[in-house]
Amino acid sequence: MQPEITHGLGPYGKQTGREYLAAYYRQIVNIDDNIGRMLLTLQQRGLTDDTIVIFTSDHGDMMGQNGLWAKEKIHYSSAGVPLIVRWPAGIEAGQRINALVDSSVDTLPTILQACSLPIDPGIQGISYLPLARKQVEHTRDSVFYEVIGWRGREIEPYIPLRGVRTKQHVYLRQQLEGQGDYDHITGPLLYDRIQDPYELTNMLPNDSCTNICRELNKRIERHMHETQDDWSIHAGDWPAPGYVTGWEGLEEAKRLIKTAVPDPVLARWAGRVDRSADKPSVLNG
Repeated sequence: MQPEITHGLGPYGKQTGREYLAAYYRQIVNIDDNIGRMLLTLQQRGLTDDTIVIFTSDHGDMMGQNGLWAKEKIHYSSAGVPLIVRWPAGIEAGQRINALVDSSVDTLPTILQACSLPIDPGIQGISYLPLARKQVEHTRDSVFYEVIGWRGREIEPYIPLRGVRTKQHVYLRQQLEGQGDYDHITGPLLYDRIQDPYELTNMLPNDSCTNICRELNKRIERHMHETQDDWSIHAGDWPAPGYVTGWEGLEEAKRLIKTAVPDPVLARWAGRVDRSADKPSVLNG
């Protein structure tokens, strides 16, 4: 029998992979339950047809896939997010659209268009309402990845990373083309989504990829120019001076979790009463 994987992640400290996944899924159940309550309230008040409900998120989680945990990775498990839209009066139900959408910037212009409001030219996103109404098959051919990696305060603490995801390829680079470690998550990385859907094999370094990288680099550079992005932009002085780290930070996180988290796994870790036997809600989203 093999021992379970253990790892240290933020305020959760050292825990097994099973505990991490259990806590993650319990939070999903919590979200599902409360969205169900919200939808039921809309129905009871007769507001369902005229209310646009959009469910999305800011990031996913690797959850052990590719041997990685947490967020801020270019892999689909981390970069892919849910996007569910319900608007009975304006969108046909039951659709599943397989098109590139950047929900973090595309949702605002979508809501504006749905409400017949003008979309300011300075807004970067692209409305996906035409997708939902089957008026077009796609609205964009690329989704971009922008992250500032954090490596500690000692030497070169920030790693600016930029990447792009297309229908076929996923590409990640640092400021200097080719800079980095081909075997590390900070790249450079190149995956073929068609031949390698689980993004397991880095195609770099490989001379045959030169033309692909050249085209993807052009997309990144064009996007950076259009959005006034710059390699010199960094996260500033973070963590801020005086930020509590180490064991003291861990204890502070536990104190907050005792009062804020209803999850039994995290509750046990934080030293509070296990509420797993509490009566569940009758709603399941």
